Formats: sequence, structure tokens, C-alpha cells
Amino acid sequence: MKIVVFGLGYVGATVTACLLRDGHTVIGIDVSTDKAAMIESGVSPVSEPGLDELLAAGRDAGGVRGFRAAAKCAIQSAGRLIYGSRRLFRYRT
Repeated sequence: MKIVVFGLGYVGATVTACLLRDGHTVIGIDVSTDKAAMIESGVSPVSEPGLDELLAAGRDAGGVRGFRAAAKCAIQSAGRLIYGSRRLFRYRT
């Protein structure tokens, strides 16, 4: 399944790695160009044991892409959306 993860910090990077391990295609979106580039290159932007290995395996399998902004086409083509950061999602009251 193609899944979009918004926010590539501790939660988003870990979720991305686990989804890749399970064979999903993941599009990671973050406001930080550096984090998105790291995820796409198979390197974790956070320190968590085993995360680099999972991300690298996902990269090698062609299952991950990282973007700086929320691409409309990525959202429309995804089977599921996951928010890993409140900074990327505005709550309306």
C-alpha cells in the first residue's frame, strides 16, 4: 500500500521504517529539507537503534521518497495518511 507520513521526526521516521519493513511504499513529508533528504537516502534523522538499517533496506527496495512540502499528488494517490507531527496539521476549533 502507498502511505504518506507527515512529519519525519521521532514518530514519523520510526513509523516510516516499520512500514517499509512490512513492504509498504512510503512518501515522507516534512518541513525540513534535511530530514526529507535523509529519509530518502536511507539515513535516520533521529537517533534510534536499528532505524538506519530499516530505512536503508527500504531505500534499496525503492519503497521510500522524501519531500519538503505536502505534495497534492502524493496525498491523492495514497491509500493512507499518517500525521507524525502537529506542526504540519492545523487543528480547527
